[in-house]
Amino acid sequence: MAINLGDQANIDKSDLANYPNGQIQDNDGTDNGTPINRVTSSDLWMFFDKLMRQASLSYNGDFDNEGNGYQYVDALIALASKSDYVLSLTSVSGVLNLNTRLGILQDNEKLLAVAAADYVAETQIKGTDSPVVTKSIIITQQWKAGDYLLLVNTGAGVKIIQQVNGDNINVIVAANNFLKAANNAVTLTGSATNSAVTPASLLYAFQQRLNDATNAAPFVASASQPGILSIALYNQLVAAVNPVKNVGTFSGVNPGNGTIGSFATRTGNVTTAEIIGVEAGVPGSTTFLVTFANAIAGTYFVRSSMLSDGTITLDNDILCPVWKRVTSTTFQWSLQAGVASSKSLTIFIEVVAV
Repeated sequence: MAINLGDQANIDKSDLANYPNGQIQDNDGTDNGTPINRVTSSDLWMFFDKLMRQASLSYNGDFDNEGNGYQYVDALIALASKSDYVLSLTSVSGVLNLNTRLGILQDNEKLLAVAAADYVAETQIKGTDSPVVTKSIIITQQWKAGDYLLLVNTGAGVKIIQQVNGDNINVIVAANNFLKAANNAVTLTGSATNSAVTPASLLYAFQQRLNDATNAAPFVASASQPGILSIALYNQLVAAVNPVKNVGTFSGVNPGNGTIGSFATRTGNVTTAEIIGVEAGVPGSTTFLVTFANAIAGTYFVRSSMLSDGTITLDNDILCPVWKRVTSTTFQWSLQAGVASSKSLTIFIEVVAV
């Protein structure tokens, strides 16, 4: 409890706005002054007395002044500011040293310090108390020089907790074998054992190994190595699986008839079928220059079959067709009739790579 000055006799209450509990009143000679006694003065002395004890300071017996110093101010600073500074934690002769008084710390009071050196094997800590106060330490993690440390005063000693921040996170991750995210380059090389891949780095590496010529090279399949299928191998595989490169038709064919320079109706990979020769009479023939869409640089052959679009017994009076390669995209195709009769044929064409 504390004594309220405003409840005492002879208190000046003329300015309660500025002095809510009143203020000391002078004696004008009529005994109307505020009494100076235990009731009005004891709390003041008890406050300063407790302040000195909390700061663990002994009275020096001198008046506080510029020459002797200000013990009450020192006590106030010791209590009010000990948690406001980042203190220095050093090690001397195997004992940690903290530049503040340990003896005045309350239970569960915390301080912030920065380590001047790596933790070695220290088990005790002391401050600037006189006489010296030494306490046991409890550590959660061995720290490095430059680490920020949280110190908590407990009944068992001082607990020291390493703080993690942007300055030391890489050191802590390495020291504890924690995984951190791998960047694109690390994921691509695949040599790191202490990094964790992310969806983004996995996607990057996958794309590089598929699409980038340099990065894909070690992973491309060859005669002696299984791996990713290259473009060249893909094209070879397609060619081996399906050698037919062009399929189409041209229609309205009537051997021995037609106008040179005219074009038959066509479909599919047959882009044009131009009549380039007509031999009338019996037997008559018609020759076409056929152009196809997908060029074949190497050897190819042409398969053809004929669909009767008219009377089949008339359309079947023909001889075997003959073809001749001209270029990688053109060939001549010729058909001769065995009997003079009007015919109507659609020619189905397959151009096959060899």
